[in-house]
Amino acid sequence: MDTENIPGYMAELNRAVSSLPVSQLETIAKVLESARDEGKNVYVFGNGDSATNALHISMDLNKGTILPGKKRFRVITFNENVPLMTAWTNDESYEAIFKQQLENFLKPGEVVIGISGSGNSPNVLRAIEYANSTGAITIGLTALGGGKLKSLAKHCIVVDTKSMEIAEDVHFIIGHMVKMFIIGRSHK
Repeated sequence: MDTENIPGYMAELNRAVSSLPVSQLETIAKVLESARDEGKNVYVFGNGDSATNALHISMDLNKGTILPGKKRFRVITFNENVPLMTAWTNDESYEAIFKQQLENFLKPGEVVIGISGSGNSPNVLRAIEYANSTGAITIGLTALGGGKLKSLAKHCIVVDTKSMEIAEDVHFIIGHMVKMFIIGRSHK
C-alpha cells in the first residue's frame, strides 16, 4: 500500500470539511425537519458511491433521528429497486431511472435530494428538474465546481474539492452533520 499520499489526502479532506457552509447545512436540516413534522416524504438518489451515500443518509434519517415524542422521517431511496431501475433503463433510458420513480410518488412540498459528485449526472438532473416542476423542495450535494446541479437545486452544497474521493467522503460526513443538527435541535 502506498502510504505517501495519505497525509495529503487527510489534509485535503480536513480542508474540504472545514470549508463547508454551516448555515446551509442548518438550512437543509430545517427543511428536512419541516418535511418530517408535516408527514411529507423525502426521496434520495445518486449513482455509484453517491448511491451508497443516498442509502446511508436514508438510514440515518429513518433510524438515527428517532426521538420520543417526535414524528419519524419517511425517507425513500431510489437506488434500492434494481429491477425497476433496469426496467426503466431498458424501456426508456438510464437518464429516466430517478424521474420515473418520482412520478409514482412525489407530491408538492416533499423533499428531493440528488447527489452527484460532478453535478452533471443526467439522471440526477432530470429528476431534480421534474421535482422543481412539481413544487418539491430540492437539495443537491455536489463538488468539482457544482456542475449544473449547483444552479438547479433550490438548496445545494458544493464541496470545495477537485477530488471525487474527497467529495464522496464529505457527502457522507454531510449526512452525519445534518443528522446531528436535527438531533440537537430536537432536544431544545
